[in-house]
Amino acid sequence: LAISLIFSTLKNGTVKLEPKVYFLGPVAQETLPEIYSLGDLLVFPSNTDTFGMVVLEAQSCGLPAIVSDQGGPQSIVKSGESGLVLAADDLKIWVEEISKLIRLIKEDNDKYQELRVAARTNVTKSFSWGNLLDEIFPPAPRTCMQKLVLDSVHRQVPRW
Repeated sequence: LAISLIFSTLKNGTVKLEPKVYFLGPVAQETLPEIYSLGDLLVFPSNTDTFGMVVLEAQSCGLPAIVSDQGGPQSIVKSGESGLVLAADDLKIWVEEISKLIRLIKEDNDKYQELRVAARTNVTKSFSWGNLLDEIFPPAPRTCMQKLVLDSVHRQVPRW
């Protein structure tokens, strides 16, 4: 209910939006990185998504995200660093925080750019294939002998 209320409130103009707010509808997969990169903020109030691939994709393009405190996307966003995690059922706080971020873009662009960098950094550090594989298959500790053997193999491999 809260999600549909937020969306309808924003879309029907009950809350005054900046002139550059667009509701795009479905778009082709290959255009998503460009669209995310052109955006200023991802507002994702879903409380039923189990993971939130949209949030991960947007943050990988440096787009700060506002997500609800219910569902999976809250595990992607570091609230206050790469975006915000807000109470799913509090329309007032959503409007206030979106407004604050719009003001931040206009009044302190350097701080806003830091938020964009933090969004991308968060995703590249926390959700890279290497990190995910290390979580699933933790690397075994190496003995001194294994390290010596590996080091000697690496020295013998020609560099192209």
